[in-house]
Amino acid sequence: MALPSASLGLPVNFPTDAFNTAIRFAMQMGAPVDPDKRPKFVFPSTGKTYWKDGVLVVNARTDRDGKPLNPEIEIRVAKPVTKQVDCAIVVERVGAGGEVAVGNFNSTRLVVTLLEEEWAEVVGCESVEYNGDLYVYAYEPENYGLFDAGVHTFIFNSKDET
Repeated sequence: MALPSASLGLPVNFPTDAFNTAIRFAMQMGAPVDPDKRPKFVFPSTGKTYWKDGVLVVNARTDRDGKPLNPEIEIRVAKPVTKQVDCAIVVERVGAGGEVAVGNFNSTRLVVTLLEEEWAEVVGCESVEYNGDLYVYAYEPENYGLFDAGVHTFIFNSKDET
């Protein structure tokens, strides 16, 4: 991100560290007390392995979908990795206020705002678990920073809600 210069007539002494500290403090202050209810960024699983009678099978013969041809071989999928970072979350009801056809429901989405350092830790996540619900990554709009303080936003759409 380009830094402002004195030639542009902008102040160059923006207190970036103080800004980041204050924003992080606000994110921590607004976070749920119960750590299980805080947002968890979910990353794709690292892969699957094939096992037969408790022994790892290397080069198992599979079909195009990755299912083993031998029915005695079991597939074990690695659990996805989750990570918690400080962030701000806004829950939005998409299309609220208008009429909805019978049997349809307005979907919910999360708008997650992160500072540059936290964004670098969770970029590439596929979903977010928040308050018992799963939200799938949709997109990242263009980010806007404040001088040299980077601020990023992720949009996640609801997959299942309780």
